[in-house]
Amino acid sequence: MDGGPTASNAVNVNVTLVLTNIPDSTALSATADGKELVRVQWTRPAGFNVMVVHRENDGPTSPPSQGQPYSVGDTFGGAKVVYSGSGAYLDHVVPPGSMDVYVFYAINNDHYSPGVTATVSMASYGPIEHVEQFGYTNGVSLNGLNGGQGWSGAWSVGAGNFTVSSNGPTPNLYVNSNYPPIAAQRVLVTNTVNNTEMKARRDFSPVTSGVLYFSYIMAVQYGDQGKYTGIRLLSNGVERAFIGEIGDWNLLGLDSFDGGGPASSSYNINSFSSNTGNVYVIFGRYNFSTRELATKAYYRTDVVPEAEPGVWDATATAASDRTYVDGIELVTGGFDNNYPGVVAFDEVRIATKWSDIIPSSGTPGIGLTPTAFTVSVMRGSSPVMDSFAVTNIGLGVLSYDVATNAAWISVSPTLGTLGAGIGQAHTLSLDVTDLAVGTHTGGLIVTSGTASNSPQHAKITVTVTNIPPVAGGSVIADGKEMVRLGWTPQAGVQTLILHDDEAIAVDPTQGVPYSVDDVIGSARVIYIGPSAGALEHIVAQGSTNYYAAYTLNGNYTATRTPLGNVTMPLYRPEEIVDQVAYTNSLSLLLPSGNGGQGWTTAWTNSAGTWTVLSNNHAEISFPTVDSYPTNAANIIKMDDPGISTTSRVQRFFAPISTGAVYIAAYVGYEFEGPNKFAGISFLSGSSETGFVGKISDGGHDYSLGIDTYGAGRVFSAYDIYGRSVNTNNTYLLIGKYDLDAGKIYAMAYHRTESVPMVEPVTWAATATATSSGDD
Repeated sequence: MDGGPTASNAVNVNVTLVLTNIPDSTALSATADGKELVRVQWTRPAGFNVMVVHRENDGPTSPPSQGQPYSVGDTFGGAKVVYSGSGAYLDHVVPPGSMDVYVFYAINNDHYSPGVTATVSMASYGPIEHVEQFGYTNGVSLNGLNGGQGWSGAWSVGAGNFTVSSNGPTPNLYVNSNYPPIAAQRVLVTNTVNNTEMKARRDFSPVTSGVLYFSYIMAVQYGDQGKYTGIRLLSNGVERAFIGEIGDWNLLGLDSFDGGGPASSSYNINSFSSNTGNVYVIFGRYNFSTRELATKAYYRTDVVPEAEPGVWDATATAASDRTYVDGIELVTGGFDNNYPGVVAFDEVRIATKWSDIIPSSGTPGIGLTPTAFTVSVMRGSSPVMDSFAVTNIGLGVLSYDVATNAAWISVSPTLGTLGAGIGQAHTLSLDVTDLAVGTHTGGLIVTSGTASNSPQHAKITVTVTNIPPVAGGSVIADGKEMVRLGWTPQAGVQTLILHDDEAIAVDPTQGVPYSVDDVIGSARVIYIGPSAGALEHIVAQGSTNYYAAYTLNGNYTATRTPLGNVTMPLYRPEEIVDQVAYTNSLSLLLPSGNGGQGWTTAWTNSAGTWTVLSNNHAEISFPTVDSYPTNAANIIKMDDPGISTTSRVQRFFAPISTGAVYIAAYVGYEFEGPNKFAGISFLSGSSETGFVGKISDGGHDYSLGIDTYGAGRVFSAYDIYGRSVNTNNTYLLIGKYDLDAGKIYAMAYHRTESVPMVEPVTWAATATATSSGDD
């Protein structure tokens, strides 16, 4: 207040904010309903929506991002959002035999609770089970759905409304004693009208012999005449027989078999409008050899016999053209101004034996073979997959789980359901690459809630052995730019080679994958591959090079084997030389041949195929000629160019315009004869100014001479023979171009001849050039 007293002190106000987690959902459950449908339930915290995510085998690897909205179908951390909203229930379709993890997050303004988890392991269908349990999301159309097992295509709705629906309350489909338990959903056919047929088709692999059995559960709203509901057998979409309630006063029967009209029984299929308990399981049978059709029905309280009945409710003989069946059609309809109302179908099964639908009852037993596995494996390897079998050695149905007690052991499948005397093969996989050297034990356990001898065990013993190291080696300089490495490899594994310009001190890290050019410490990986025992390595003249070798198995290495070290010699300053220090078997041009000293370009190709080969190759070898510099590194091979064709490759150096230019190279050619030439050309730019070597002429088979210098060929008395006559026919070829005098000289020395220490006074061939080049 103006003019009032003035405060002499400051007042601090402390504010404390307590930030709590969003509360998680409670009362979680993920329950398998059959082999393909999980019923997921939760109680959401008041005032919050809930997001549910799903992932097989494990939850998401990372939580949802706070502040980020997610929609159904979005993913994070490897998991997919399968629900988001204010509900508390979800039908979720999954693969048979999967382990499914669900994580529930409460949502507050796109922020999420810590999350809680529910997990369910799905059973697998039996290996011979051919069934449709309608394991689909409630409320969707049947058209295009492709679940169950044993089918060759999806459902195709031809007419009407076929909708997946949860079981109950009207009609509530029941399980008959001895019939396989019903699971998942059912299909309702609705909006039926007078004189209209509704149908939905599905195909399977054709059955052409033996006996075909099928069964299904059904309930019909309205009975009496003029209505029919059941299953059609199809051959490539063509109706071959109808089995179910025929349009004759609620009677079970057979129709459309081209055998003289419907065959009815005395068994009544009553409507659920009169009694909601009127639910039936209906069986059909077709014998391909006798062409007999048969049908049998059981009310919901009836016990389905374990053995096939000797007497069926209705039988008929089908026409002779019923040679195969490859599909069924759910069908319901009316005629004479009638309609059946709502119809429910469930549990459609197909088999070739009665016992494949109705397993025998009694106490099951677990048969497990073998009960022990012993494996020895080198570190870095995993053993090949093995197998074991589980058999129901008792009666009834054996439902079992297979578990392991070590992370390095896995089995597939992990669940099974077997009838009496039926066996199932399982795959055993061992991932022991991370196990240390030594002996490790584990096992698998087969358990069943109903078996008389549960659990059963199989012991697994794995001995991991050391990787044997490379057994010594060598490092040799071959010329000024090539190092030849040698080592004694171990069989069946690879070798990794490290190179450095100083002693190698750091080894590869165990379990880490490496590739060529990776750096380990200061060394570089120069080779990973099959243990050939030899390697050519291109280095710089004058460089110092250290090498170490490791036996490599998977991503693990043996102890280091030092191969040695070498310091490369230097070319003389005045040398213009190419010792062909390039990797064996590669093209001279790829990568570009650019080694040696004194050149201004790499090798370039004018024509033909030019390949680097090791000296002493099976095709040719060049020795070191006395007094000539030591032969080193590799050689160049020109492929046969073919008839009337020339191959050439060229390389340039700094121009020389005065004095003399000398060129020399080892040469060997295969075939002698006229009109063939092989040798070296002088170039000025890209123009040839002289050729020395074997001359091409109709009357000369192997003469040394000079050509393409601007005048006629000059032949010498010195013969350069082909290797086809003698594989020792290789020569050192020397040419001289005296730029001041304009003269070209040619000389050759057989591999057994010595090269003089001073230039010869007389050359084998001499020619006067018509024009002088400058390089």
